[in-house]
Amino acid sequence: MFWTRWVINAAGAWAGLRTFAPDQAMVVGEDPDVKGFFWLAGQGGAGIETSPAVGRIAADLIAVGRTDLVDARVYSPARFTRVQNERTEHLKE
Repeated sequence: MFWTRWVINAAGAWAGLRTFAPDQAMVVGEDPDVKGFFWLAGQGGAGIETSPAVGRIAADLIAVGRTDLVDARVYSPARFTRVQNERTEHLKE
């Protein structure tokens, strides 16, 4: 009886990390302070659903430095630097 109950509970459980950035948007791009460090994080539990598009965005940014899919600045880790925040303040309106 105890074993069966444990299996039922374990089958309904989930464990894992859900990463979120402070602004709730993904982080995709090269770190502005660490050359060669590329971020692909903060999908907040939507990694399976977003991975094909985010993988393409990341591949484009790594290979050619830009992507035609989206405005990648929205996901850039540079948005967390003080200078970048001042430059993009108008995008929040």
